Order: sequence, then C-alpha cells, then structure tokens
Amino acid sequence: MRRTEAAKQLGRFVREHRTDGARRLRQAGIWLMAGAVGTAFGVPVAIASVGTTEGAPGLAGILLGVGLVGWGLGIWRLVQAFRTREQCFDIHERGFTHRVAGTATVIPWEDVAQVSTAGGDGRPLADARGMGSTC
Repeated sequence: MRRTEAAKQLGRFVREHRTDGARRLRQAGIWLMAGAVGTAFGVPVAIASVGTTEGAPGLAGILLGVGLVGWGLGIWRLVQAFRTREQCFDIHERGFTHRVAGTATVIPWEDVAQVSTAGGDGRPLADARGMGSTC
C-alpha cells in the first residue's frame, strides 16, 4: 500500500519518521571489522600455541571469541539493515502507517491500546543487536 492510499484511510498526513538505516550499516561494518581483526590475529596465535599450555591458548581463545562475536553481530546487523531498508512510520490524524521494504501496514488509532517506551530487553548485547529499546 502506498502513502496516498493510507492517507485516504487515515486522514491528513501529519509527520514522517524514518529509521536510521545508515546507522545499521555502519554498526554492521564495525562489527564485521572487529570479527575480521579478531580472526586475523586469533588464527595465527592458535596455530602457534599448538602444543603449549602457557598463556597463548587463552589469548587465542579470547581473540577467536572476539572474532566470532564480531562476525555474528555484524551479519545480524547487516541482515537487519537489508530487511528493514527504507523503514518509515507515517503519522496521520486517525492512525499511522508502518512502511518497510515496499509494504505498508495501516494501523488506526482505535487499534492502539497504549504507546510507551521500555528500556530494552536486558539480554547481553541487546543494543548491538538493535534491540536495546522497544516501543
């Protein structure tokens, strides 16, 4: 559904609120770089530490862990960025429209029981996964 069709259903258009897709891409790039650096340093350290029991295996584990977390979060944010490209909330007199990736959902104010913000889900790395706050 296009904005003009939603406007007919919900009355006068008031305001548009776009989400920051570029921020998601920047975060994905930062996490992917952290993953690449952790992997690039972790693999040689792991290979060099074969057969030792001193500090090198622990360092290799930390570096590879950083690499794994970086790759995972980077891919997660990259997928989010592409799945929610051009995401937007249009506010109208009688409701709002959620537009994302070429589709639109019309929600009249009668269907909205309450609008509030919460501090997030509290799980580890919630902000890094884009889940640090909810509305």
